[in-house]
Amino acid sequence: MKARILISILLCAAFGALNAQEKEVQEKQFDRPGYGGQRVNFCLSGGGCGQEAANLFCTNEGYDKATSFTRDPQVGQAVAADNDAVCRGNCDGFRSVTCSREMDPT
Repeated sequence: MKARILISILLCAAFGALNAQEKEVQEKQFDRPGYGGQRVNFCLSGGGCGQEAANLFCTNEGYDKATSFTRDPQVGQAVAADNDAVCRGNCDGFRSVTCSREMDPT
């Protein structure tokens, strides 16, 4: 009796594993990302630079997060991703940001 139950559990687990579908990851690289013709600032106006600003840029573009980014020093004017505040002068921006999101398999 115990053996039958164990076999049934193992078969159900195996069948479930075969039918499980992995989510597809979609990535997109944005070169010289910007809003309204202005580059995205490397820092948020409320604080937080690099990963935090890249993540917010990606969510604004419909993605889940930033998987990589490259800093571009002294791009001139740059706009913050969190509130559209404009930095004027020697502002750092992003040379590129790669964003990703999980998609349900079709």
